[in-house]
Amino acid sequence: MKIKKILILSLFVIPLGASYHSNKTYHAKFYDYYERLAKTRDFGGWSIAKELFDHIKELLPKGSTLLEFGSGWASGEFSKHYTVYSVEHDPFFLNQYNTNYIYAPIKDSWYDPNILAEDLPKDYDLILVDGPVGNIGRYGFYVYFDLFRKDVPIIIDDVNRPEEYRLMMDLVDMLGRSYEIYTVNTKQYGIIFSH
Repeated sequence: MKIKKILILSLFVIPLGASYHSNKTYHAKFYDYYERLAKTRDFGGWSIAKELFDHIKELLPKGSTLLEFGSGWASGEFSKHYTVYSVEHDPFFLNQYNTNYIYAPIKDSWYDPNILAEDLPKDYDLILVDGPVGNIGRYGFYVYFDLFRKDVPIIIDDVNRPEEYRLMMDLVDMLGRSYEIYTVNTKQYGIIFSH
């Protein structure tokens, strides 16, 4: 009986040990997946601040439509109140929540504008710019602004970073609309109002 158990265990344990050394890339990706997942399961961190979520709920009546750039855990929370369209370049974040995903890989430092031109909804009530990630940059939103509605509130997250702040101020100058910047801990978000 003891020998049987050892043989059965060796069938599973030895191959796992051997494959660990030959599959370090796989294990690194597996660890990265769970690390990223852990960082996206609450407000703050990689997700938007709870204060920003609450601010959007104040601005936007239940049942409205939200267009967001970048998706994650907060997308699922938004989908409990709104119809959500989520533009996303990273397959990791696709189809995790009850939103309408628009997969747009990065092309020339921003989401592929040809895909956006074809797949964006015609009608929405607010735009949230929280993607792509900072090392890719978000200024493409300004470059391709002709793809979007001009008469809705626009929220830019992470305006404590120079590029996002420049994006927001260039949009304010172009649109000639009022805005406000809000601080939550060390992060900031800005709202460009629709009137």
